[in-house]
Amino acid sequence: PLDFLEMGLQVGDTLVWKDDTTITVPPALLSKVDTYEMLLLADILVCDYSSVYIDFALLQRPVLHFMYDLDTFLKDDMGMAYDIREIAAGEITTTEPQILSSIERELKAPSFAPTTGFKKLIEYENEESCQHFVDFMHKFGARHQ
Repeated sequence: PLDFLEMGLQVGDTLVWKDDTTITVPPALLSKVDTYEMLLLADILVCDYSSVYIDFALLQRPVLHFMYDLDTFLKDDMGMAYDIREIAAGEITTTEPQILSSIERELKAPSFAPTTGFKKLIEYENEESCQHFVDFMHKFGARHQ
C-alpha cells in the first residue's frame, strides 16, 4: 500500500500517473481520518471483499473490486452472506494488469455499473431513508411502552 507520509509527500503535492493524470494530495491523506470522510474525497474506490464498497456505491461513483484470490476465497467458503460476484458494485478484477487497466479507464471516463444483485441489495435506499427509519422507531417505541 502507498504510505504518503513515508514517501515524504506533503499537502498540495501532486502525483502524476503515466498517462499524465494528476492527483493532488489532500490533507486527509496525511492524518488519521474517518473512512467515510475519505470516501467523500475519492473519485474511485478499489477494494477487496470489504463491505465499504456498499457505502461508497451509494455516491454513484465507480467501484473496482480487486480480488486476486477470488478462486481460493470462493472454494474455501470464507463465510460471505452473498456471492460477491452477484452483488458487486462494479467490475471484479483478479490480476494486477486488470486492475491497473481498469483504474486508468475509470480515471478517463468514470462509470457506475453495479450488478442487478447490488441494486436489489440497496433497493430501499433513497433520499428519505433516514426519515423512514425515524418514523419506524417512533411507531416501534409507541407500541412498546
